[in-house]
Amino acid sequence: MTLHIFKCSTRQTRTGLTPDKTGSNLPATECPGGNWVYWKTIEVNPGETGRIGAPPSDEILAAIAKDGYYIKDVTIQTTETEL
Repeated sequence: MTLHIFKCSTRQTRTGLTPDKTGSNLPATECPGGNWVYWKTIEVNPGETGRIGAPPSDEILAAIAKDGYYIKDVTIQTTETEL
């Protein structure tokens, strides 16, 4: 499935995915004080493992089937260790 990724302009970790290229179905309440800004388009297929920091594709596709979009705060945490 082709999905378009949008980021919240006031909260860069808030990401919305939708098959709607305009992003008009992403709720404004999920991006308070800002707007959804297009970032890029990706392909998501059932059964795929999530990329670093991303949820599994089945979780994304289930939310899109139910709500028409998927919204999540995405962060990557790293720690340093001495060798």
